[in-house]
Amino acid sequence: MAAARVPAERAAAALSALSAAAERTETCGWPGRVSGVEDARAEVIDRGRTLSGALDSVALAARIGPDMLGASERRRYLLIVQNPAESRATGGIIGGFGLLTADRGRLSLDGISGNGSLPGGPTQQTPATVLPGPFAARYASFWPDRVWANANLTPDYPTVGKLYSHLYRTGTGIDVDGTISVDPTTLSYLLAASRPAVLPDGQVVTSANLVDLVESKVYARIPTVPARDRFFAQVGQAVYAAVESGSGDTTKLLTAMSKAAKEGRLNLSSNHSDEQDVLSTTALGGALPTGSGPYLAVVTQNATASKLDYWLRRRTSYRVQRLPNGAGAVTIAVQLTNMAPDGLPEYVRKREDVRNFGGNPQAQNNLWLSVYTGRGSLFAGAHLDGQPLGLTSGSEDGLPIVSTYLTVDRGQTRTLELKVLEPQAGPALAVRPQPLPVPERLDVEGVPVTSPWSRRVKN
Repeated sequence: MAAARVPAERAAAALSALSAAAERTETCGWPGRVSGVEDARAEVIDRGRTLSGALDSVALAARIGPDMLGASERRRYLLIVQNPAESRATGGIIGGFGLLTADRGRLSLDGISGNGSLPGGPTQQTPATVLPGPFAARYASFWPDRVWANANLTPDYPTVGKLYSHLYRTGTGIDVDGTISVDPTTLSYLLAASRPAVLPDGQVVTSANLVDLVESKVYARIPTVPARDRFFAQVGQAVYAAVESGSGDTTKLLTAMSKAAKEGRLNLSSNHSDEQDVLSTTALGGALPTGSGPYLAVVTQNATASKLDYWLRRRTSYRVQRLPNGAGAVTIAVQLTNMAPDGLPEYVRKREDVRNFGGNPQAQNNLWLSVYTGRGSLFAGAHLDGQPLGLTSGSEDGLPIVSTYLTVDRGQTRTLELKVLEPQAGPALAVRPQPLPVPERLDVEGVPVTSPWSRRVKN
């Protein structure tokens, strides 16, 4: 990896020069269209952008990868497996964890446990850190500095990583070098690129059944929390053993991790500032965007301590009308459908946000729904199921946010429609995905879609 750094940086510089030259080349008007010069120029520019992203990733990995893998000193990372059945901004609540050690490129994973064994308990007695003022204004009432399950209410993973690191240090006395968050879908990608996992009792866990097993079926099969914790730990150990067994294809494993990072399912933070600066420019770092332009992030978070979000289906449409002054009149519609079947265990259906709710036999879900838009955008009104609705307004890192709590009955679809004025209608809409058990369906009209990290300045 270290040896790849200089060649990758040289290749990236050469490709940048080629792309710049292609963009400066004249299209030659009608003769260029007839002769194919215009098409060739467009193809060079398009392929250059694609290759540039790949080379940037290689160069960044070669730049920080060796040290992060313990080339100069041993590194320790808190590995977190999130459970999207109880959703949070970066995926789901912490469902399991372990300590990953990297020593000169050799990896070992210890202390794999379910969330019943969280250091300091699920809610720590004292705050693990001091929350910054603007962040505290939005999140302090949820105790993200004390409650493990609420450390990732923010979609900004660098902040999440710091909170997890502080909580772990407070609970164990151990300083970690960073954090790694994955979800069961990520683990299923890794199994598909390696081999099935085998549990101590001989049960085989495959890429096809892993997600359904740990996010849904386990609650009916194993009724007690301690027994489920042991099962989650066994699954984690078995998946790790399958991936490190050497039976997989390295290219497929890297492709699987790249796919998970682009979907927001694999995030990495570093407590070394130079490394974190690099990570924040990538999908793997999961940082909120720093650039201007149209932006969209829809975030749904479980407000009941249930596991009903496994049955949540989400569809979002984004339509923009370009105005003469260059701004965009935007309509955003978010549809939420509760597909929960009858007969789910009471643990899955529980409503801890409501006293004496009678076990919630109808599996009603309650969600904290937030919509993030671009810097300088203005909220112009909302309707819920066709009726006017007032929303809570706020901001995070300069991004405007509107939020509301929303109940969704079994079999019900609710639609929140927003009107927003973006100061720019383009050139592209940066969309931040939220990892869900079933990926969101997104329809965008009037503007191309890009990654939010393509706008960050690379160091």
